[in-house]
Amino acid sequence: MSKKNILLIYPKSGKYDAFIKDLPLSVLYAARVCLKEGYEVKIIDQRLEPDWKKTVSEELKKRPLLVGVSVMTGKPIHYAFEVSKYVRENSRSPIVWGGIHPTILPDSTIKSADIDFVVRGYGEIPLFELARALERGEKDFSAIKSISYRRDGRIINNERKYDLDMHNLPEVPYNLVDVDKYMRFDGEDRVFSVITSFGCPHKCRFCYYPSYNKRVWWPQTAEQAIGQLSKIIDAYNPTYFSVIDNDFFVDLERARKIFEAIKEKNWKVKFGFRGVRIDELDRMPEDLLALMERINVKHLHIGAESGSQKILNLMDKKITVDQIIRVNNKLKKFPGLLPTYNFFSGLPTEDENDIHETTALILKLLKDNPHCQITAFNQFTPYPGTELYDMAVKHGFKPPESLEGWIDFDEEDCAKNNPWIDPKRQLLLDTLYLTGLFIDSKLNKHFTSNRLKFRALRTAADLYRPLARFRFKRHFTAFPVECYFKKAINAAFN
Repeated sequence: MSKKNILLIYPKSGKYDAFIKDLPLSVLYAARVCLKEGYEVKIIDQRLEPDWKKTVSEELKKRPLLVGVSVMTGKPIHYAFEVSKYVRENSRSPIVWGGIHPTILPDSTIKSADIDFVVRGYGEIPLFELARALERGEKDFSAIKSISYRRDGRIINNERKYDLDMHNLPEVPYNLVDVDKYMRFDGEDRVFSVITSFGCPHKCRFCYYPSYNKRVWWPQTAEQAIGQLSKIIDAYNPTYFSVIDNDFFVDLERARKIFEAIKEKNWKVKFGFRGVRIDELDRMPEDLLALMERINVKHLHIGAESGSQKILNLMDKKITVDQIIRVNNKLKKFPGLLPTYNFFSGLPTEDENDIHETTALILKLLKDNPHCQITAFNQFTPYPGTELYDMAVKHGFKPPESLEGWIDFDEEDCAKNNPWIDPKRQLLLDTLYLTGLFIDSKLNKHFTSNRLKFRALRTAADLYRPLARFRFKRHFTAFPVECYFKKAINAAFN
């Protein structure tokens, strides 16, 4: 084995890779301490490599110290296995899995013969310490925190630590990938994904983060955040920053300082924020929203989740339906901001009335604010490590016994995995998911290119929208030809 080579692989995730290819931040972050300590790191992104086996083969000839794979629940597990099996067949390098799914379910992950180690949680330091141990030929890994492995037929889960200062680690080595190959939708923006804070202080019962990081929130200072953005602008000249913090707006004064600094620098770049909460927007002063509009903030991805107060309480969202409506009307005053609300359905104890309340709220939001849209009407997925996962088990959900069993878990059609949802309800949720993609103008706003395929997509969306709205409003599921069409598309892409 090479004393200093490390190979990190980012697997495909499914059909959405055709529309969204964000920077593989998980492996870029994981690489940074190893790089600082003198290791050579090669990153292969399976999404960008049609002949990925050839590329991996060339790297395996260098006999890397380890091969790391970043893995999320669902379809990425399939592709991660594809990579791992190929590495196992063609190399003796240890295979290391990291990411959300292995962190939450390390035992079922490490049982696989194609996986030698699991790095749990934030992996920068554990990956380096593991690489150093392998380089030295050590056989005892008990001192390396946050890893899992097999020893004498037993699964060993070393203690995790939460005292990591995420913002005093080396800079993210974006130069390890070709940033020009990453895009969203029609690719007209140079999109650069960034993180200015880690973790989340809230405890939504459908989210894995409360167990993933114990509700710790690690923000960069405003100065650190601006420094990071400045370096990226100087080096890569992006036209769009996608800020993918789990919750950017915990500290509104920090947010204001960042936005004021951006205004002073007069950058010609757009911004989108993934982690935005209704209660944060509700307490946000309007002059801060005006500042955001002025510096070219375009997209706010907001967790509204449900139109039923009963279900919001079940989720422990700490928001109300009235708040959602109030925030939407507040944002209406700022047409430069495009609120995008997330909703999902299919939870245990949810009934037909709860679903009607949610679809009614969605249609009201779209009517009240012509600038808003919804991401989709997703289906509840009982992710391990969440409180609602435990509730799902009590309502008959049987967790997969193997790692491979988690492959078929997707937010767009997970109702089939939940025993409290009968076929009639599943058809309704499938219909609401599909029509939810077309009831607003999101496709027109995201796919703006004049290329023929995008013009055709916009035309098809415009033609289907009246029927989509009728089905969505009335919960009309008769003659669901669209659902069969969607299944054919899914099969083609997957």
